[in-house]
Amino acid sequence: MTWYAMPQTREQMVSRIAAAGTHFQPGSAFRYCNAGYILLTYILEEVYAKPFAEILEEKITRPAGLAHTRFSSEIDPRQGDALSYNLIGEWVPAAETQASVALGAGALSSTASDLVKFADALDEGFFGHGIMEKMKQMKQMKDGYGRGLMDISNGDSKGYGHTGGIDGFVSLMAVFVDTVVFCSNGMDFHAQRH
Repeated sequence: MTWYAMPQTREQMVSRIAAAGTHFQPGSAFRYCNAGYILLTYILEEVYAKPFAEILEEKITRPAGLAHTRFSSEIDPRQGDALSYNLIGEWVPAAETQASVALGAGALSSTASDLVKFADALDEGFFGHGIMEKMKQMKQMKDGYGRGLMDISNGDSKGYGHTGGIDGFVSLMAVFVDTVVFCSNGMDFHAQRH
C-alpha cells in the first residue's frame, strides 16, 4: 500500500501498467488483471469527454434506478458506506485504496440489492437493443472466463457472474436461474493462507 493509498495521475497509472509489460500474445491465454478495467475507464473518459463518475451515473445508475451505486472517491459512512476490515489476529480497519488507483476496477460503492437489479437489467436488455448481443458475447467462456464474466457453474447448476475484492471488501454476483449476490466488508487473511 505504498502508492495505492496516495492519489495517482493518469500518466502515473499508465506508466505503471506499461512497465509491467505483457505475459502472452492477445487471444492466446487469459489472466485476470484490473489494468484492463483501469485503461477502459480512461478510454471512456476520452470518448465521452467527461469524468467516469458522470458517465456511470448517466449511462448506468440513473437509467437502471441504482440509487445506492456510485463512483466513490472515498469511503463515506454518512452516505451509508461500510468501512472495511481485515482479520489479522483481530479485526483492524483496512487501508483504503485511492479512487484514482482503482477507478472502474474497484472504486464503486454499491449494495447487494443494487447489484441484483443491475444483473437483472443486463439480462433483460434494459440498456438498449444491442446489450443482448453483447451479453451473449460476454457469456462465451474460454477456460472459464468470458468478457467481464466468469463461469461459476456448480455441479449441474450452470451459472456465470463476477467476483471482486479491494481492501477488505469482497463481492460475488452469481446468476443461475435467479441472481444471487454476496457482499462482505471483512477479510480473514489467515483463512486465505490455508
